[in-house]
Amino acid sequence: MEIPGSDPVFLSNMDPKAFVDTIATTGSSSMMLVAYAQIGLALYPTQAGRMHQGLRGNDFFGQAVDLCHQQDMTVVAYYPLILNNYAYIEHPD
Repeated sequence: MEIPGSDPVFLSNMDPKAFVDTIATTGSSSMMLVAYAQIGLALYPTQAGRMHQGLRGNDFFGQAVDLCHQQDMTVVAYYPLILNNYAYIEHPD
């Protein structure tokens, strides 16, 4: 999932437990979770870069990882190394 930074409300209603529980009902044994979106916003608290403001300081990624492990699901973190719009806009140098 790619979450746009232009919508400050979207993630404010995201419940990591409901999200993981829904995926778990499919019988999945693993999940790929976005840790840091290509737009350059983190889904966890960070001092390097910027956290998605819609999360209002909540560690969605960390909570989702913990909940996946409780469901015996492995987690693959998606973290783009090249695409980062926030870094480009804030630090064009």
